[in-house]
Amino acid sequence: MDCLHKSSPGGSSFNIVADYVKESGIHVHHLQQCLVGWGPSSVAPTCGSNLGRPVVCLHYVTAKTAACVQILMNAGAIIVGKVKLQAMIMREEPLECVEFTAPFNPRADGYQVPSGSSHASAAGISSYHWLDFSLGSDTNGSGRKPASYNGCFSIRRSTGIMNNEGVVGYFPQFDMPVFFGRDISRFSDFISVWLESILSITISTTALRIPENAMQQNKGSPPSFIEPCTGNVGKAISQDERDECWRRSEVYRHWLLEKVFKANSNDSMMIMILPIEQGQPNYRDAELPPYSLLSGYASLNMSPMMRAPEVTAPVGDIPYHSTVTEREEPLPITVSAIGAPGMDLNLVDMVEKVFSIPNYVR
Repeated sequence: MDCLHKSSPGGSSFNIVADYVKESGIHVHHLQQCLVGWGPSSVAPTCGSNLGRPVVCLHYVTAKTAACVQILMNAGAIIVGKVKLQAMIMREEPLECVEFTAPFNPRADGYQVPSGSSHASAAGISSYHWLDFSLGSDTNGSGRKPASYNGCFSIRRSTGIMNNEGVVGYFPQFDMPVFFGRDISRFSDFISVWLESILSITISTTALRIPENAMQQNKGSPPSFIEPCTGNVGKAISQDERDECWRRSEVYRHWLLEKVFKANSNDSMMIMILPIEQGQPNYRDAELPPYSLLSGYASLNMSPMMRAPEVTAPVGDIPYHSTVTEREEPLPITVSAIGAPGMDLNLVDMVEKVFSIPNYVR
């Protein structure tokens, strides 16, 4: 089973999700007066913070709202505001946010890191009960990590199943919009609004690539204050080495789909449940280790490499003694559920059923 990518609605992932919508009788356009916060710079006419103050200083203003956001607005959703987006792919904990202050994580003692690129989207949905949903992006964990740290639900959709036109891109093979919420029972309607929009149109992976535009406007040289770590690593990797790494990634993807998730089976649906982090305090003012290459294997890599959906859900909390409040505080614990590409709504349905079990203790 291969995920729909750069093609019209005819890929297997699209068909699976579309069939689920038709069979389940889900109704769309249920977002009237739904309040939504948005992270990436994809709402016109605004400028985003995801690449730092130098890019903002270039007056790079979005002229057109991203397709995936416009669809929600057409269905009645109200975009109430934009939130901070962390530097893409790079680690940027609160002590490293030198240009735009990091949001505060409302969970635990209030001084834990919000973590991840879409950290403000997750912190927002966990902080404001009048906010129905918030949106962000996920390339390699940018949405799932914040959901874990801020104790809320999120879903990373099957890669390529949506129109990403106008969304700030970093790596098209992995880039996907993600949304956060506190009530998993409302996710199906929200997803279905996006699904209805692709039942009769061509899927596009065109993305707005701010890095290239910023470099052009700076005559080929980046603004002076851009973390050099990523550039230095990239310079040491040849095109052949990069291509070989991608080939290995594809081998791993096909092995997971065929041997682990049985993606071609018509008789069963395999789901993997796994943790996001270790479940221990991570204070926003803690000293940080130096930058280094990430591990070749991490649970956050699995769904992007598979182009598969992943639902992150808070399942409880563990007590710990806070060095800030000097008392015992509850630290949120989350797990993720991953299925084969196209199983987006099935995953949401499964998680919703688990949380509806009487006396389920979270």
